[in-house]
Amino acid sequence: MASQWTARPMDSAVEGERASWHHYTESGLDNVWLDGGVKRHETAYGPGISIKDVDGLNDVIADWIVSRKSYWSGREVRFLRKRMGLSQKGLADLLGYSDQQVHRWESGKAEIPAPASRLLRLLVREWNSKADEPAPAFLRELLEHAVEADGIRMAV
Repeated sequence: MASQWTARPMDSAVEGERASWHHYTESGLDNVWLDGGVKRHETAYGPGISIKDVDGLNDVIADWIVSRKSYWSGREVRFLRKRMGLSQKGLADLLGYSDQQVHRWESGKAEIPAPASRLLRLLVREWNSKADEPAPAFLRELLEHAVEADGIRMAV
């Protein structure tokens, strides 16, 4: 199913247009604003929002992250890992690093190395292309192929 979402730089917004946008902090990222696709409503607990096609939105965000630059912030690495349903240990096993190193990337204490970044970029693109398949089955199969030669025990 095609998503209604598209990505565009915030500086492409017309002056004053951003005031109606929703700051999508639920993604864990500071730089995601939604122009449409959000319904504001009142709840018993105060103002609330509903977001249409959250999975499609998160796919577009993931595609945007992996296609726009080579350096990612720690929050972007965390977003990509969580988008694929991986633990820090699971991502570490897949990329051949320790879970402590993944934590360092995500906390901004270290940059993700280029080889790990390239592999993660490919994994995310493959993940998004297989969005209709059940996530655990897809990831398990991908992980089994990726680590089979190394004999690494998977932690998904």
